[in-house]
Amino acid sequence: MRTPRSRHIFFLMNHVFVGFGISLFYGVSTSLVMWIMEANDIFTKYVLSFFSVFNCVFSGGLIFGAAIIMNNSQNYIPKLIEEVFSSEALAKTEYGEQRKRYFSILRSITFSTNFLLVGAAIYYIADFGISRLGNYFMIAFASAQYAAGVYVGRKMFYLAQMLNSIVVVEFEDDIFQDDRLAGIGTYVNALSTVTIFFTYMHSISYFGGAFAANPLFPATKILILLMAVIAAPVITIFNFYPRVVLQKLYSRCILMQLEKLKAKTARTNMTAFERMSYAIEYDKLCREELRNRMRVALSDLPVAITIIMMVIQVVMK
Repeated sequence: MRTPRSRHIFFLMNHVFVGFGISLFYGVSTSLVMWIMEANDIFTKYVLSFFSVFNCVFSGGLIFGAAIIMNNSQNYIPKLIEEVFSSEALAKTEYGEQRKRYFSILRSITFSTNFLLVGAAIYYIADFGISRLGNYFMIAFASAQYAAGVYVGRKMFYLAQMLNSIVVVEFEDDIFQDDRLAGIGTYVNALSTVTIFFTYMHSISYFGGAFAANPLFPATKILILLMAVIAAPVITIFNFYPRVVLQKLYSRCILMQLEKLKAKTARTNMTAFERMSYAIEYDKLCREELRNRMRVALSDLPVAITIIMMVIQVVMK
């Protein structure tokens, strides 16, 4: 059975440019409305706030791009799992339930809507200090970033849940030698990297932005880092736990193949010592290869340290 190729995941990075296009279109179209509806000084302040002070094109572009990537690639890992393991074996695990939650449109809409409202409340209190219309435009855009960001975070969480459910899946094929689940690591790295970038850009753009002198804002300014606070554990779990799952599955596969090897060599003219030496050497080589794979994967992206340092840097400014 042929496994899907992971290379196409990197072509999905082109969707980040679509995200930038959406942000740019929103900025230009709302600026045009402000030019028609407001005085010149208000229009100028809005343009500067959107394109410069709060870096909306960059933060929004990364977040919307990540949401598009997630939406267009959401079938990748489920398809990979279902091509490697049989439906009968998966039916004995919680994979089906976690998959259902992962693809649930209603759950995604509900979760994103809740955080859209949270974001709207935070930025309403923050007060961009432009005009009523200008503030509404800025609040709508910032809140949409919250909704898109938590959409990505929710999907990442349930991807990790799906992977967790297959730890106990039954299989007979040698999935280790062909590294048939290698695409999982590629996908995790790509999505985690984009998520870290947009979390950092959103946090630093808005936390350091010039808001109006709202008396309530100093006490609530820390809430702007809510996205980073939520993202940190999700990204860390999503980045590291799938590798733990792969290690457990591959370790089980090695043990299974080792038992088959012992049974096969038992039918030959090899001595007991030769059979034992052969099995030990096979196990040693496989374990070393597994350690090398995991070592390279874990050195790709020190997520926990990265995200913590980013948040600290933003707060200290």
